[in-house]
Amino acid sequence: MITDAPDITVSSPTYTQNDDIRIVTCYPSGKPDSYTYHKWQHRSKYGELIREFNGNKTLRLPDAPVLLIYQDTGEYVCIASNGIKDKYNKFEQTGSGLVTVNAQPVYTSDTINKVKQFGEISKAVDIYVNVYSVPQFNSFIWSRDGTQITTQNSAKYETSSSPTIVKDKIHGKEVQLDGYNVTLTIRDLIAEDFTDYTVTLKNGFGTVIHTIVLESAESSKNTSVLIGGVVGAVVTLGIVCAAVIVILFLKRRGEQNKTDTNDTSYENSGLQERQNNDEYEEVGNQCVSDMQQKQSNTTYESLGVKDMLNVYDGLENCKGLTASKPSNTTYESLGVKDMLNVYAGLENCKGLTTSKSQQIEKNELKASSSNNYLELNATHG
Repeated sequence: MITDAPDITVSSPTYTQNDDIRIVTCYPSGKPDSYTYHKWQHRSKYGELIREFNGNKTLRLPDAPVLLIYQDTGEYVCIASNGIKDKYNKFEQTGSGLVTVNAQPVYTSDTINKVKQFGEISKAVDIYVNVYSVPQFNSFIWSRDGTQITTQNSAKYETSSSPTIVKDKIHGKEVQLDGYNVTLTIRDLIAEDFTDYTVTLKNGFGTVIHTIVLESAESSKNTSVLIGGVVGAVVTLGIVCAAVIVILFLKRRGEQNKTDTNDTSYENSGLQERQNNDEYEEVGNQCVSDMQQKQSNTTYESLGVKDMLNVYDGLENCKGLTASKPSNTTYESLGVKDMLNVYAGLENCKGLTTSKSQQIEKNELKASSSNNYLELNATHG
């Protein structure tokens, strides 16, 4: 049994922008004649992949708006196999056909993006459009501010068209197409020449219009310089503002750190001051105590022998002893040193505290007690 890998051919139909149904058919030929179809590919004439479709013998192209059906133009590749390898040891075989769609002219994306074009005073300029047109446009007309330009026997204007490779977006992919360049040449430019120019193209499927704005290259340069200056000023201002913000932030942060340091110093100073105050208060209390003790000693020393008799009597009564009249010898033997202890013991026994009134009375006795004590010493001396 003879077996062959399939040879594949693909139909190359022509449609118009008004055709709703557009079909491409794959024709494999091999033995056995049972085939597996793989994905269809839509490519530009220059091999750029545009889109893919699920595989089948017949491919029906998706519906599209009338003005976009021209985008179905291109190469369609069918891929199929019958389980037999070719001489290159490959199972999958390919074939392609060219689909053509006749439609109105289309200004391509590389023209639409150039609405503004530029020239220089006293020089010539070519303003142009790129167009895809199948079939080719049969006429084109240039106009200036709505008035048709006459090029016959004109030294100012000249028009031309020529085939070229153009770029356009086909089903979302920018690809290369066979198109045309349509040009208007304007010589010896003057200020009034910087205005709007319109080109009108026609073929059997429609008429299309495109407008170009011609501007002075010098004014464009000035505008660019102005824009550059403005941008530079804005950038500079932004840098200055950023620097000011950073400086203010650092300054504020430094002040905050200084404030925190001062607060800590004040807290430490306050603690030290409280400690010093406590020490001063302790020393003051000690001084007051010493002064009171000294005052008490002075007070007891100021008491005379006359009062000592009463003091000892009171002390003995406090202890529960029978009161008796002590001898003068006993009292004479008491000195000033012992008087302090006697009076202290008496005050503790009676639970008395020195008051302001008692202090006044003791002060009043000071003079008389001193005189009595001196007289007693003189008598027994």
